[in-house]
Amino acid sequence: MDSSSESWRAFCCKQLKLARIWNTSGTNDGNQGDLISLIMVFFTVTVAYLVWLKSPGKRSASPLPPGSFGLPIIGDTISYLSAYQNMNTKIWFEEKKKKYGSLFKTSIMYQKTVFLDEPGGCKLLFGQPDEKLIAGVYSKSNRVIAGPNYSILENGEVHTTYRKYLMTQFLGPDAVGRYLPVMEQNALDHIQRYWLCREDGARVVALELLEMFTFSIAMELMLSIKDVAQVEELRSSFAVYSLGMMSTAINLPGFQFHRSLKSRTRIHNIFQKSIDKRRVELKEGLATPTQDYLSILLTQPDESGHFYTDEQIRVVLTNTIWAGSDTTAATMSMVLRAVSRHPKVYEALIEEHRQIAQNRTEGEPLSRQEVRSMKYTWAVIQETLRLTPATTDISRQAMADIHYKGYVIPKGYKLVCSAAQSMWNPEVYPDPEQFNPSRFIRTGATKSIEPFTFFAFGGSTRYCPGHEFAKLSMLTFFHHFFKNLVYTMEVPEERVLYRFMVYPEKGLPLRIQKCKLY
Repeated sequence: MDSSSESWRAFCCKQLKLARIWNTSGTNDGNQGDLISLIMVFFTVTVAYLVWLKSPGKRSASPLPPGSFGLPIIGDTISYLSAYQNMNTKIWFEEKKKKYGSLFKTSIMYQKTVFLDEPGGCKLLFGQPDEKLIAGVYSKSNRVIAGPNYSILENGEVHTTYRKYLMTQFLGPDAVGRYLPVMEQNALDHIQRYWLCREDGARVVALELLEMFTFSIAMELMLSIKDVAQVEELRSSFAVYSLGMMSTAINLPGFQFHRSLKSRTRIHNIFQKSIDKRRVELKEGLATPTQDYLSILLTQPDESGHFYTDEQIRVVLTNTIWAGSDTTAATMSMVLRAVSRHPKVYEALIEEHRQIAQNRTEGEPLSRQEVRSMKYTWAVIQETLRLTPATTDISRQAMADIHYKGYVIPKGYKLVCSAAQSMWNPEVYPDPEQFNPSRFIRTGATKSIEPFTFFAFGGSTRYCPGHEFAKLSMLTFFHHFFKNLVYTMEVPEERVLYRFMVYPEKGLPLRIQKCKLY
C-alpha cells in the first residue's frame, strides 16, 4: 500500500472517530444510525477543503496568532472534543500553551478558531458594548433544533429587542422576586414527594430528581401547568429534544437529530393547545394578562409594538423552559457533589441556614431579604460553577478583522474563552483545583474577583438572562433541602463529564436520611 493510501486510510479513521465523538447522545438507542453521517462527510471532504483553503485568514498579510489548524478539514476537533467531554480540557490547553502560548489558533468543528488568553482575551470578548465587532455564534444543530426565528440566537437589533422584552416582562430582578412563593412551595412539595417519603438509607439519583424540580417551576411560571403527570410527560419529550443540540444535523430516521425534531413537534403541539385555550380564558376573564409568561406573550407587545405570533410563542416557551431547567439542575447536582466532598463547607452552610431559620417562626415562608442573606450558599454555588461550569467554553464570532496583541484575527473566525485559560488558571485563581467558596465572599480583607475572569453565566450582551431566576430557585431549594436531609455519595469519586453541558457520570446516586438540622 503506497503512502497516499496510508494517508487516506488514516484520515478515514480520524473521521470515524470524529463521528463517534460528535454524535454521542447519552443513550445507546440509535447511535448506529448516527454513524452514517461519516458517509456524508466523505462526500464533502474535497469541496470543503477547497473552501477552507480560501476562507478568512488566507487574504491577510498581517500575522495570525500562533498555532496550527491541524489536519485538513477536521483540524483539532477529535482531540478537543475528547478532552471536552472527559473534563480534560485543562491538559489539552497546557499542551497548546507549551507550543504556542496562551493565545493560539486552531480549527474545531470545521471552524477556524482562536482561543483567547486571560484576562485580556476575555475582556476583548465580553467588553463589547454591542455586537458590531463580536457577535454570538451557534451551531446549525442549535439553530434548527431551537426552531425558526428564535430571537435569542439572532444578532443585533432582533436579539436586543427580545432580550429587553424578556428581562422587562419576565426575568428582571423585580419580576423574579415575585416568584419566590411559587419556587418555595415547589421546593417544599418536591422534597416531601420525592425525598422525605423514602426510608432512611434509600438510594436516589439526584440529577433526575433535580431536573424534575427545576422543570416543574418552569412549567408553572411559564404556562401555569401544575399537574404532575402532564409535567412529567412534557419533561420526557424535552429530554429527547435537548439531545439534538449536540448531534449531527441530519434529519433522517435513525439519527438523534431526527428524534429531537419529532420531540419538538410534540412539544409544540401541546403548547399550541395551551395557547388556544389561554386566548379563550383571557377573553372570558378566566386568566389574567400577567399570570405567567404565556399570558404576557399573548397580551404584551415588544418595544416596537410587535405582538408575537403563535409560532414565535411556541419557540420562545420551548427554549426558555429548556434553558431554565436543565442547566440549573446540572449545577445543583454539582453543588451537592462538591458539598459532600468538603465537610467544612457543609458545616458552614448549615450554620448560615440555621441562623436564618432561628429568626422566624416554623412554617413561615422565606422573605426576599432572607434569601439575599444566603451569601455563603451563593458563594458555594459560584465556586461550584468556577470548577464545573455548565459549559467550559464561551464562543463568539468576529464580525470584522480584529487587531489584538500584534495579531490579526480575521472576520469569520470563532473566538473562544475557556475556563481552562481563566477559571482554572493558577495565575488568576490561586490553587485553582481547591474548592474554596471564600473566594467569592467580599470582605475588607478579601480581594474582589477580577473583571472578566468568571463567566459561568456568560458575559456582555449575551449574559444569561435567567441568572437571577436560577439563583433564587437554587437558594430556596437548598435552604429546605439541607434543613431536612443528610446524604452521602454512593460513588465518592464519580466523574464529571460533558455532553452539551456538565453532568455527573452516573447521575449522582445518593444515600439519604431524614433529619431536622434547624
